[in-house]
Amino acid sequence: MRILRLLVLSALAACGANNTHAPSVPPAAPIATAAPVAAAAPSTAQRFDWSRLGRLHDARGADHDVSQQQLASARAAVLVFVGTECPLTRAYLPTLGQLYDAYASQGIAFFAVYSNVQDGESSIAAHASKYGLRFPAVKDVHNELADALGASTTPETLVVDPRGEVLYRGLVDDQYGVAYHNVRARHFYLATALDAVIAGQPVAVASTRPQGCSIARERSAPTTGEVTYVRDVAPILKRRCAGCHAPGRGAPMPLLTYEDAFAWSATIRTQVSSHRMPPWGGEGPRGVFANDPRMEDDESRTLLEWVDEGGPRGEPASADAKQPAREAAATDAEAPAPEPDIVVSMPHPVEVKATGFMDYVHVWGDQTFDRDTWVRAVKTMPGAPEVVHHVVMLVFYPEDLTPGITKKPPTDEMVGRGRILSVYTTPMSDLNLPPGYARKIPKGSRIMFEIHYNPNGAARRDQSRIGLYLERSPQHRVIDVLALNTEIDIPPFAPNHEEKSTLKMPLSGEVLGLFPHMHLRGKDFRYELARPDGTKDTILWVPRYDFQLSEFYRFEKPLRFEKGSVFECTAHYDNSAANLGNPDPSREVKWDGQTIDEMMIGFVDLTLDLPADSKEIDKYDIKYFSWLEAKKRTAVYR
Repeated sequence: MRILRLLVLSALAACGANNTHAPSVPPAAPIATAAPVAAAAPSTAQRFDWSRLGRLHDARGADHDVSQQQLASARAAVLVFVGTECPLTRAYLPTLGQLYDAYASQGIAFFAVYSNVQDGESSIAAHASKYGLRFPAVKDVHNELADALGASTTPETLVVDPRGEVLYRGLVDDQYGVAYHNVRARHFYLATALDAVIAGQPVAVASTRPQGCSIARERSAPTTGEVTYVRDVAPILKRRCAGCHAPGRGAPMPLLTYEDAFAWSATIRTQVSSHRMPPWGGEGPRGVFANDPRMEDDESRTLLEWVDEGGPRGEPASADAKQPAREAAATDAEAPAPEPDIVVSMPHPVEVKATGFMDYVHVWGDQTFDRDTWVRAVKTMPGAPEVVHHVVMLVFYPEDLTPGITKKPPTDEMVGRGRILSVYTTPMSDLNLPPGYARKIPKGSRIMFEIHYNPNGAARRDQSRIGLYLERSPQHRVIDVLALNTEIDIPPFAPNHEEKSTLKMPLSGEVLGLFPHMHLRGKDFRYELARPDGTKDTILWVPRYDFQLSEFYRFEKPLRFEKGSVFECTAHYDNSAANLGNPDPSREVKWDGQTIDEMMIGFVDLTLDLPADSKEIDKYDIKYFSWLEAKKRTAVYR
């Protein structure tokens, strides 16, 4: 049973372990590494007035203000521009706390500078206290510090000496970025710059390009324009964004009101123009996949034009629409969802620590199914969505539940017996099948939650639940099959290494969805369906695979295949230093469950042309292996 764990559950359970062995304090000496991130353009700002630092007021009160004595003896000051809603700010606050502990006694002053116009002193004080900030948290009134220093991004970091000269600007290190979340940093830019300052030497790498959120500057918006929020923008944000960008949904900032959208307009422009948001890695025409969130071209164009016009608000369509601060804003982001037929909960909360790495948590659900249950849809309800990276719902059949098993800590062998019910990475990835299609949970089964947490700077308590929506008249039983290659071998520094896997189908049927799976070196993934008549089509092409935004691609209409059809998967991996998410480009990388290693799995949700209650479907269980065509190609029917 150990191989089951390695081949299937580790594919999802051991992925996303993004903080393993991260160094607590970077080494004092400069690191001999590859070339740094492309440098930002040198600032055109004038020399900074050092005396301004002594006049800064900590939002938490006078007890936290910086002392004049400290500044008088300081060799330099670190100014980190941060934001209360920026996810990279949260990720870096523990690291910045470690740097403060290491360098404050050596004459380095630290300031957290909150420049976003929407961050008031009360929210700054709460944020600083929540994340245990040990150095001053100051409000940048009217963006004066950001303007004086030419800062544009959170968390952008600057090192300034008492003469007002900027010695370094850019990244803290290269562990976290907009498109990557590394196991550990390879380049310690800020620490290396501070070591040079303390040693009285020039800073070798004086600038790097910052990653994060655009600073929301104080500005006036026109009342009206060609494109307005009320008439044009609010409906798009409601339709495309508010489902995730709302309190309790896990996305980093709300986009429910005009004030939200106006404050985050620069970031909206960056994310929409780069096609990173809404998250979708697939290429091809819209309408093929039911959960495709991509904007239409005219929607993207409308948002970008609105930002370029300065973000005019516009007038509500009627007096009834005039709600202070939320007049056309997605307060009704979605219609109330129907209540689930069954809710399965973790019986007790899990304590999620503030920093570091957490092993995967396995918790039995709080009930045993007293009848055969056919599940058409699943709604995952994380208790602490900001730290839940993913949840795998595993069904354990009665024959796997030996007496007392649910009272014992799970072992690898035990977890390997579970059948996947649903995988949650975002709300769009939850199981959602057409009417008449369902997964079966036999009478006497139990569900286990397998959860990966990403600590993000503050301790949390999570007690997740899932809601099950039942199919009353199941016509088709949905199962998983896997096209995987367990003998991948990626050479060091290879920028575009190719691997393949195949899966031949024993019966005809329909495809419901696809889920490509690789790790941090994954670059692109293609599914092709080769039919017995010799024709072959690409059924999914993911040219921009992103491990942090893993997506399940669910077809709008089931895709037909015949007996003898072959699913052919082709994946490419970027093991070069240019891949900012690559843990170690010098390694030869092979299959393993840890994130720093790699996998290649093409998950396929499908039905076979058999009655839903046919016992023959059980033949294609996870315990049945079929070796196809070559030693390295394994097919697992689930």
